[in-house]
Amino acid sequence: MQYLEIPIGLKMRTNEFGYIRYFLEPGISIGIKTQARGVINDPSQSGENEEKFNITKEVNGIYMSWGVGGGIEYSLSTSTSLIAGLGFQIGFTDVSDDNGTVFDPRGNRKEDAKAIINAITLKLGILF
Repeated sequence: MQYLEIPIGLKMRTNEFGYIRYFLEPGISIGIKTQARGVINDPSQSGENEEKFNITKEVNGIYMSWGVGGGIEYSLSTSTSLIAGLGFQIGFTDVSDDNGTVFDPRGNRKEDAKAIINAITLKLGILF
């Protein structure tokens, strides 16, 4: 699944202590689906019987998540800083749109599945 994410957030920074400044970034993110593909392996075979499916209809078009990140800025000069941070993103909408039906090689069956996207993000960069 691929989503184009539009983040909405706030960045809070401390005053500079020596050459270091800390930041915190709470926010939400809205994702718009751009692509969804899947591969189904037949469990009775040894991986030779793969089938590729376009699962665009089974994946919701929009997903939302919230998250928080934090990190450190290290000043190299008056206008340049190195940035390092870590964040957590937790989805709160279901990305599956399966309507209670699951694909099974022996025939479709009912199931109430729920798929949530969670992520850990690493931020490294130069601010100038």
